[in-house]
Amino acid sequence: MSEILLKTYINVKKTKEMRTATTNKQSLYIHSEIIERVTQFTYLGNIIDNTGGNEADIKARIRKAQAAFSALNKLWHLTTCSTQTKLRI
Repeated sequence: MSEILLKTYINVKKTKEMRTATTNKQSLYIHSEIIERVTQFTYLGNIIDNTGGNEADIKARIRKAQAAFSALNKLWHLTTCSTQTKLRI
């Protein structure tokens, strides 16, 4: 039986670590380099934090919605566009 060996390379500069529910304070090393520890990161548009909560993600989504509605608010007050056009936008 033949074996396939895959060589992988981990880019230490792009790699970050986040720990949850642990008291271990030791640094993580890869290729003799310390991996940066973070308290939150964004993955597929969701904010993940080390507390396990989703408050930061909810606040970010609310801010994005407020920005979008703020931009549309200017459009709603225009008198040059018809209501039908405004509804299509």
